[in-house]
Amino acid sequence: MEKRAHILVVDDEQAIADLVVNLLVAEGMDALACYSGQAALDMLARTPFDLAIVDIMMPGIDGFELCVRMRQMRDIPVIFLSAKDEEADQVVGFTLGAEDYVTKPFRPRELVARVKARLRRRQAAPRLPRPCFPPAPSRWTCAPI
Repeated sequence: MEKRAHILVVDDEQAIADLVVNLLVAEGMDALACYSGQAALDMLARTPFDLAIVDIMMPGIDGFELCVRMRQMRDIPVIFLSAKDEEADQVVGFTLGAEDYVTKPFRPRELVARVKARLRRRQAAPRLPRPCFPPAPSRWTCAPI
């Protein structure tokens, strides 16, 4: 049985966050809404997610700061979903580590398709093994020459 994707949706506009959650759930994903950046950080500290959809313009911790702080906590792909449609905002979003940037108003099927595509790429990407270091030099031995 395939594991269901676990998505974090962060938007201070509750109606939009709930709409996105409902779209993702209808597509067979698990999704959870947080209505502030701080609530998202608290949730991320307790629960692993496969992807986050983040609004930018939120009071307190905005989406840009949230993206940076989330990336410090976990390796999680971020898709910005924002009314900020200027090129400069999109460049900042990508510079901070976002995988995608969708502007509001958004097309629901397109957003779901982008989420699925990002999840597929993440699943297909080879996972590099953690670095393996040799034992401490005091334990090294050399054979006589």
